[in-house]
Amino acid sequence: MENQENKVLDEFEMRDLLKDKRKKIETFDDLIEFLTYVKDNCNYDDGVAPRSIAQASLAVAWYFSDIFSITGFQSGFVITDFIRDWRYQNNKLGFKIVNYDDLLYPQREYYFDKVIKKDMYKKLQEVAEEKLNENSCFVAPKVRIHWLRIVNGHVPFGFRVEDEE
Repeated sequence: MENQENKVLDEFEMRDLLKDKRKKIETFDDLIEFLTYVKDNCNYDDGVAPRSIAQASLAVAWYFSDIFSITGFQSGFVITDFIRDWRYQNNKLGFKIVNYDDLLYPQREYYFDKVIKKDMYKKLQEVAEEKLNENSCFVAPKVRIHWLRIVNGHVPFGFRVEDEE
């Protein structure tokens, strides 16, 4: 995609251009026009394509969040489902998003505490045992030993197990 000066845009320039265009979407027709623009103009580079897909996805999410009047709390489900379905389809234990900006605030120290709830640890042990039964001959010995240790009660990576509060 070239801009007015016939300069090919890199992935960050394209992201910023699309972000500006995305923020001007007011109608469903605007959304369709934006998505068509992305489809027709943003698949020419390994960096541009994924940044453009992200902006297209955000355009749809922002448009429908306004139409459906969802809350900030509900928007958390949107991003969680998106991440799970896009990147972690086979995830059995969940995942955690870490906002390192929270390191700037002493009252958020507990966000970085290495604690795993008792029920999650039990689930971790169950999944490790399943993996041992399904895949133990196809994994590196170090991984197999790690799974065995979890099944046998070792809590990995310096975590500690706590009861639900």
